[in-house]
Amino acid sequence: MYHAVSFYEAAQQLNKNDKCVSPLIVCASFSIELFIKSLVAQRMCKDDDVEEYASGVTFYNHLYSKSGLHGHGLFNLFIDLPQDIQCQLRTHYNKFNPPCDFETLDQLLEHVSETFITHRYAFEGNTTKLDLTALLWLSEMFKDYVFNKYETKCY
Repeated sequence: MYHAVSFYEAAQQLNKNDKCVSPLIVCASFSIELFIKSLVAQRMCKDDDVEEYASGVTFYNHLYSKSGLHGHGLFNLFIDLPQDIQCQLRTHYNKFNPPCDFETLDQLLEHVSETFITHRYAFEGNTTKLDLTALLWLSEMFKDYVFNKYETKCY
């Protein structure tokens, strides 16, 4: 989740400068991808990187997360989530005051699905029409959902 937040924050900073549109789109899209992947990520560590720090205290030298979801297409990543998480996200979408042009989360995800792929190579001319406000809103919605989910898990 840390990396998702980093890309989200980068997008927020880039949004203040109207000359950085492609990096803004890439960061916002990638943050959504990482938020989605974080929902099914598991903490991992290499066996040889575990040390006993003190009696009863374990030190992990190389701790990382792995989600099992692959690719950058946001809609496909969403569809690959467990059904209960999809339903929760759809409910959260409707409560989060969605952009009026997109009645459902699925519609908005389809609209922005390939933006990371197309806009990271914008110089090649393969960009697509995009509702940037909706993309930024979606990034905020996923951040809010993931933060609430992890907050609930901790208590």
